[in-house]
This record gives sequence, C-alpha cells and structure tokens, in this order.
Amino acid sequence: MTKPAIAVAQKTRHLKTYWDQAKSERNWLVYRLVEREGQKPQKIPQSSAGTNTGAQAAAILTFDEAQTVAARLGEGIGIG
Repeated sequence: MTKPAIAVAQKTRHLKTYWDQAKSERNWLVYRLVEREGQKPQKIPQSSAGTNTGAQAAAILTFDEAQTVAARLGEGIGIG
C-alpha cells in the first residue's frame, strides 16, 4: 500500500470512530420541516411524541433513537 493510501485508511478509520462516538451521544433531535411561502423551510424541533418543542428539550436522543422516532413520525421529519 502506498503512503497516500495508508494516510487515507488511517483518516477513514479515525472518522468512523468519531462518527460512532457522536451517534451514541444524547444530543440528537427530531425536527419537522415546515414549508413557508417565499422563504426557506423551517425546522421545528419535535418531542419523541411528535409535538413541537424547543431545541434543547428535543436534543436528548441518541442517533438510533432519533432514527426510530423519525420513522414513526413519518414524512417531513428529519434528524440532526
């Protein structure tokens, strides 16, 4: 393996470890994307029950939990 290939492999391994750690942190939230005429869509934070809430109150999920809630809440839902 060439030196550049080794460097890329090491960087990729580091990013995977970082991403795995970030996904396990309880700082993910679910949001509903609301269209606004003539403006950018707005992201409205959602509780795990699907009600509107503040960003700090919503950011209590792991990535996997947020994915589960987003799938349950359906269309127009994202995670961040």
